[in-house]
Amino acid sequence: MSVKLLAAVLVLAAAGTASLSGAPDDVCAATLTCDAGLSVRHDEDNRIMRVERVGTYDSLTMMAVGNVYYTQSDNVTVRIIGPSSLVDDIDVDCSEGHLTIKRRLGKAGDSEVHDVKILLTAPALDYVNIGGIARFKADGTWNADRLTLVVDKVGDIDIDGLTCRTLSVSIDGVGEADIDVRCDSVATSIGGVGKIKLHGSAHHVSTRYTGIGKTYTKGLKITGGHDGHHRDE
Repeated sequence: MSVKLLAAVLVLAAAGTASLSGAPDDVCAATLTCDAGLSVRHDEDNRIMRVERVGTYDSLTMMAVGNVYYTQSDNVTVRIIGPSSLVDDIDVDCSEGHLTIKRRLGKAGDSEVHDVKILLTAPALDYVNIGGIARFKADGTWNADRLTLVVDKVGDIDIDGLTCRTLSVSIDGVGEADIDVRCDSVATSIGGVGKIKLHGSAHHVSTRYTGIGKTYTKGLKITGGHDGHHRDE
């Protein structure tokens, strides 16, 4: 990859992910209420909240542009918050335990869709794929068995409080991951452009590169072994 091409990719990634910051607290604290399946306009800034009726899901593919916030809970919920034109532009499909969130083409521009916040709760989430331009954030206790995280396009992953048996993190597009984890085994792969930061503890760590980037393990206590940094040509 040439220096000019790499610089262009990094600028694109920064532009896409920089607009995806911001916690949902401002929205949750607002006086916005709704019943399941209804969209209700917010009096102050014309945002609405749409509550989707979905079955149980344990995997997610995010094909839209926006901020996704996951909280592990016994309840299964999907809430979409933002300007009405953008919220109405989001399609949600839940089939055979897989939740897919995508946009209807030809409506709101990408520069505006960062205003959309998607709040998810579910008992378990074992697979997350960012196939759009998105930020995925999870706070609080998250217990999983096998968890797979993939950035296929442009995205950030920020997780705090994860406990699992095995964790796999792959950046095949452009993005970053910052994960606080306690687990037996962690495997990371960078096939695109990005970096992965790991904190917490793990028994075994495997890191692999076919693209440009690095996995940082300075904040991770490794009690077993680390098979090194393999760079495939």
